[in-house]
Amino acid sequence: MPNIDDFTLPYNLGKAYIKFCYKRYYREYTVVGRENIPDDCPVIFAPNHLNAVMDAIAVVSIVKHTTPVVFLARSDIFSSALTRKILSFIKIMPAFRMVDGISNLQKNQDTFDKCVEILHRGNSLGIMPEGNQGEQHKLRPIMKGIFRVAFEAQKKWGQEPKVKIVPIGIDLGDLCKARKHIIINIGKPIEVSDYFSEFENDSVRAMNGIREQLRSSLSDLTLDLASKNHYDCFETIIEITNTAVLNNFGVHDTPVNRFRARQWIGKRLVEMEKDSPELITNLEKDSQVHTQLCNKLGIKAKTLDEDKNSFTSLIIDASLLCASSLVFLLGLLVNLLAFYSPVVIRKAMKLEYDGFISSIQFGIGMFTFPIFYSLQGFLILSSIDCHWGFLPLIVAGQYFLGTLAYEWYRNWKILCGRVRLLRYENRRDESLLKLKKLHQEIVELIIKY
Repeated sequence: MPNIDDFTLPYNLGKAYIKFCYKRYYREYTVVGRENIPDDCPVIFAPNHLNAVMDAIAVVSIVKHTTPVVFLARSDIFSSALTRKILSFIKIMPAFRMVDGISNLQKNQDTFDKCVEILHRGNSLGIMPEGNQGEQHKLRPIMKGIFRVAFEAQKKWGQEPKVKIVPIGIDLGDLCKARKHIIINIGKPIEVSDYFSEFENDSVRAMNGIREQLRSSLSDLTLDLASKNHYDCFETIIEITNTAVLNNFGVHDTPVNRFRARQWIGKRLVEMEKDSPELITNLEKDSQVHTQLCNKLGIKAKTLDEDKNSFTSLIIDASLLCASSLVFLLGLLVNLLAFYSPVVIRKAMKLEYDGFISSIQFGIGMFTFPIFYSLQGFLILSSIDCHWGFLPLIVAGQYFLGTLAYEWYRNWKILCGRVRLLRYENRRDESLLKLKKLHQEIVELIIKY
């Protein structure tokens, strides 16, 4: 009977297609620390968990093409025979919890034994150490299951370095929307053998030690807004000050630099909450007023920090958009069905949790995009009586036009915000003056704290 971690041609082809689609689902796909992935040894990848299947695919996207990664997922999604076959094909095994019933605990032991066998064969696992997923940008408690597997597998080699846990921090531009950024931060591997001697003498202490190392690593690789009472305030303050802090550092505006600036702001806010709670209370009030004024004026916080909002630059940018508007309309026309059918189907499913939205839309889009592109390609070639060998070019052209249309629309929204800002500035609008004053006060407090 074949093992779930066997490398097969169908899996290889499916993996290649999923990786291809995944990297195009995001506008900016960035991997940091790829050199930290070990070679030729059993590895447990341990990512933070915000976004259902998309987090698992993030791990698959960074490993070598010939490296299979087996994941664990909660057992209730293995409800039907068809689902079980599909999940097994993409190398996902069920993990049973207490809520699944005591009778299933033996099944969980079977899964545990299979995990150890996979590592003994030198292959890789993907285990979400938080045990569940959540929408907030902060680490939840690290579960012990990942370490039980790691130590049990390490027994084969004792204190010889072998099994490694690789922490991975995933940062998303948006939890639900496509064409945003994704940053995959790969941390330095944790040597399970470093804790093995202690594990044999005091398993609890060893578990706590390695758990703290993983938690600390993940905190450094993610945006960890460790606040119980002011999380929403922290997110708002980061949005308000992100561009200003980036400009203060004097670095280029890239997804990685913006992420690091957000991390820097988040850590300051956590310190402020601990040492100066009264400042956080005042910041919360100010951030709420700031948000209300931005919504009233139709302006994003980032726009207030732009240094290129002169009338001349607006005219130039507006002229460029007008000149390229036909490209936008053509791109919208040939991509309308492909872009919106996954959204329509997903809305019909009435998902209750935002963390599943992009996973569902991505999964549907992998099928709908090639179907619609191919059908439209056949129609186009039939109407112009052209050779069918041009179909791949027509399909690729539709996708290319779609990305251009998205960029056009994105720049159009930015331009509209800049126009509104200039109009309010020329009127010396009182709400804008109040917003700018409040914005500057918040920025100065964060930078100088």
